[in-house]
Amino acid sequence: MKKEIQYAKDYGLAYCLDNFYQTSPANDIGVAQSLYFQSMTIGAESYTKIHHYITEYMSSNPVFDINLDNPKANEPVYFIMCLEMYKSKKFHIEIEKMIKNVFFKFKSRE
Repeated sequence: MKKEIQYAKDYGLAYCLDNFYQTSPANDIGVAQSLYFQSMTIGAESYTKIHHYITEYMSSNPVFDINLDNPKANEPVYFIMCLEMYKSKKFHIEIEKMIKNVFFKFKSRE
């Protein structure tokens, strides 16, 4: 289950970086998101919950760069936002709850 939790967190980071950005992300972010998606067995409902969590987080926690060299100074700095979300205890707890729920459903069917 620990591996699934880490895959789900990594998938969430890749999803965040691929979908919230200031400049086009490198192809490897999309490839990473696909790789984590293919590695997990958590089901479509969990992916939807991850996407919803990230969308809510990103709209509620904007970080703006004060660097004058920022090409889009009035827009949030999405990389920092994604990384902070990824490192947060709250994100870990949410992912852990999702994965435990999926595993509980699998076990209860046996």
